[in-house]
Amino acid sequence: MTVSHHFIPFGVETSGVLGQTALSLVWDIGQCLRQATGEKHSKEYLLLRIAIAVQMGNVAAVLGTLGRREEPFWDCLRGHHPPITIVFN
Repeated sequence: MTVSHHFIPFGVETSGVLGQTALSLVWDIGQCLRQATGEKHSKEYLLLRIAIAVQMGNVAAVLGTLGRREEPFWDCLRGHHPPITIVFN
């Protein structure tokens, strides 16, 4: 494996708390987004997307304890929040 990638562990508590390294990474990515798009709130929008992902994960965890349902919860959210994908070149 070449040294073209740098691995940074990224963890978020179920309460939404980010570690210092994760927060630093989010701010760096937000700054890159701001430079690329010109959107001055890019960092905040990225943090909001992470918060939504944590909340959806928490809901899935709670609903998973309730057993099988006829209509999965995710059907009502499908199409409203595309998954976050970050690719570095």
